[in-house]
Amino acid sequence: MERQAESKVIVAVRVRPLSEDEQKRNEESIVYCPDEHSLVVSQEGIQNAFSFNMVFSPEISQQEIFEATDMRKLINMAIEGYTCTVFAFGQTGSGKTYTINGPHSLFSEDCKENELEGLMQRSVAYLLEQVHSSDEAFQLCASYSEIYNEQECRADRHRLNPRMSIPAAVILF
Repeated sequence: MERQAESKVIVAVRVRPLSEDEQKRNEESIVYCPDEHSLVVSQEGIQNAFSFNMVFSPEISQQEIFEATDMRKLINMAIEGYTCTVFAFGQTGSGKTYTINGPHSLFSEDCKENELEGLMQRSVAYLLEQVHSSDEAFQLCASYSEIYNEQECRADRHRLNPRMSIPAAVILF
């Protein structure tokens, strides 16, 4: 039997929970996850099924997303010199920013909700752990960009100093 080549692109879909406003209006989700690779959209009696590498239900935690998407492997590949990208795509309000950054409340000074940190903060924390535990010298550089309505909203590029005591969330903004 011929071995299938490992894909260089993994498509993961996260279904967001209903918002408080949607719940107040007694709305029901039209999207459900029958298993970890399938997504079904059911609207007006019509069901459309879709398959992806990974499908995450609304109940999944930020840490579980980080683990399941194998972000550590991606970061280790970047350390080895490979170019790696995490790309979030979807309509406004679908949960991209929440998954990548965590909720906006994370960026207030009094927030202590580490379990809500997004993929970016968790990835930078893991990267810095690897740098600190290595005998090699590293020069770190990261970029982050957000595009909204075909306009770049935020883009910043920083040299990352592994000895900095600034929280990871601040480093990338």
